[in-house]
Amino acid sequence: MAISINLTRILSFPQLPGRAAEALLILLSVLAFSTLGLTPHISVRVFAVGLIVIWAFLFGMVTRIELGARRHGGQRRWWVARLITGQLPPLTILATVGSLWTGVGGGVYWLVPATLLGFTGGVINAWILLVEIQR
Repeated sequence: MAISINLTRILSFPQLPGRAAEALLILLSVLAFSTLGLTPHISVRVFAVGLIVIWAFLFGMVTRIELGARRHGGQRRWWVARLITGQLPPLTILATVGSLWTGVGGGVYWLVPATLLGFTGGVINAWILLVEIQR
């Protein structure tokens, strides 16, 4: 919604289209791993492999977007904050995979922080694209 409301304004800043894409990717990853986890009779290994695919795609895209944003300049602290909100969800997905694969360390409980961090990162980016861009 924030993207469609402020599309012209977002496109006027070189780093913001990537931020919009990042917000959508993170929120879609939460939807993807939640849907995967709701699949009836899925084995732990198949679930872990599905999470690896989601993680690889999310990590690769978010990293590419964030490196592109860094090239456009901006304050270092903003880039670091964005890096944290963008990379913590993929890291917790990876922790889930490691825990599922080894059978120790919490298993799917790692998806709780992945979900919360994903929603938090998505909401922060949406807030910036909806409200902060107008300042």
